[in-house]
Amino acid sequence: IKQLADDGSGRVVATVPRTGLRRAQTPQACRSSALHGALAGLGDSELAALTDCADAVARSGGSVISVDGDERLHKITTITDISLMEMWISGSGAARPEADDVLLSGDDDPEDLEPLDEDDLAGSTNDA
Repeated sequence: IKQLADDGSGRVVATVPRTGLRRAQTPQACRSSALHGALAGLGDSELAALTDCADAVARSGGSVISVDGDERLHKITTITDISLMEMWISGSGAARPEADDVLLSGDDDPEDLEPLDEDDLAGSTNDA
């Protein structure tokens, strides 16, 4: 991980120690009330400064925790991302998940995968 100069030159000014750093994946999850509360009243410049939903919740005082992700989850942002996912889905790229692999490790209860309901969305605006 490298820190670059703020002048846009691409010049490396520091090597950031990796201890305690984690790569964040999309999607991220939080209560919708926490995200709505975090975004409420922010101006354009404040919104532009946010890096993601977790950043918004953390900046508003909410708690954010890290959980293990799945390497097969990829954010679709560019045309290249779409092409890579098409290759993966068709089986011509990286290994496809097996049918038994739908539940992530530690997910023993398929009911946990049910859609959110009002009880799931209840809570304070700073719940993450």
